[in-house]
Amino acid sequence: MKQLLVNFLQRQGFIEIASSLPEFSFCFHLETQYVNVVHLIDYKDGLYIPTDQYELLKSKIVDFFAEKNLKEIHILSLIFSNDISKAETLKGQDRFCWIIDTGTKELVTGDAAVEDFYGMKRQFLTFLDNPQVLGAPLEELEPEQETQKKQSFLMSDNKDRIPFINIMIVSLNVLLFIMCTFTGNLLYNIGMLTGPQTLVTGEYYRLFTSMFLHMNVDHLVNNMMILLFLGNMVEKTAGHVRYLIIYLAAGLGGGLASIGYQSFLGITNDSLGASGAVFGLFGALLFFAIINKGKIQSLSLGRVSFVIAFSLYIGFTATNVDNAAHVGGVISGFIMALVIYVFGRIFRFGKLHQNKDK
Repeated sequence: MKQLLVNFLQRQGFIEIASSLPEFSFCFHLETQYVNVVHLIDYKDGLYIPTDQYELLKSKIVDFFAEKNLKEIHILSLIFSNDISKAETLKGQDRFCWIIDTGTKELVTGDAAVEDFYGMKRQFLTFLDNPQVLGAPLEELEPEQETQKKQSFLMSDNKDRIPFINIMIVSLNVLLFIMCTFTGNLLYNIGMLTGPQTLVTGEYYRLFTSMFLHMNVDHLVNNMMILLFLGNMVEKTAGHVRYLIIYLAAGLGGGLASIGYQSFLGITNDSLGASGAVFGLFGALLFFAIINKGKIQSLSLGRVSFVIAFSLYIGFTATNVDNAAHVGGVISGFIMALVIYVFGRIFRFGKLHQNKDK
């Protein structure tokens, strides 16, 4: 019956977000100032859900929308079960939770529960009068449209999101460069990447600090101009925390690639700059374009691929450029975007354990 109700809600304009477990999903409808969410739990025989796990599910849904700058989130849980007492135990004192008796096809709200949820009680009662008809599978074209709407929301071009993390990163790079002009080689000696010696001496922090140091004004301006453009785009697409993770992971990956390449050649060169992390943003954009069916914001998959190839070509034909860091950055940025995307889908609703009732 859960899938029938999902079909019914989709006809009302809701979008379904599935979890890695078929028993749990939610459907949402974006309004002007808020989002309405119907949280669906198929509480089958043999499935046991602790109350704290139920609360975790709802908190994960709040986090999901909060990451997309949606602050007003209204959630109604629907528990599908033929064991009302078992469902009531799970529900606890949650006023925003109703139960659908799968045996009698009745809606059980309870005395302490809210009377209605934005007019949806009447819709649920109408659905339960004839679920097989009103919840019939959607027409062939609609699933494709539903997928496109869902992907658009999951990786949306949120033009209203202020990329403050990227602005802070650019500001930090500029501030440190200004400090370097007054301190001479002090910060460079402390923070630049000293090739394979970084690992030999155990000064692993240089993998991080070298990302924020630049040798001269041209070096700084070139990296910051690209970072302002790419960073704003990636942060608006992925969100603030995800962007910071991608940026740092790409920078560290670029630094490790640089050290590894130098070790392979048996040479030692000092290196510094944000280019490894910047190239990582190219890699992240490439991944976003792939999962968005070939386009991300105003860039197509072909354009992103061309810019990456052209930028790498410029690096390989120039002198005094750490190309290994660029390549490592691209790969690290792509992989980290992939990891965040996959883990976000797997763990969005937390883990539940299926046990026998005792």
